[in-house]
Amino acid sequence: MSRARPQAGGLVGCLGGALLLVAVVSLLRLRWTSKRCDVHEFCVRIQELQF
Repeated sequence: MSRARPQAGGLVGCLGGALLLVAVVSLLRLRWTSKRCDVHEFCVRIQELQF
């Protein structure tokens, strides 16, 4: 029992770290796509102004 506990704690810590990493990556990806859309809209507006 005492031997299995540290392994379980390590497993929980590993899963927690993986979830945190996934959350950070998904947040960065959302920010990046929203920024990219803003840049795209900005470029479209500039093109409309030029024509």
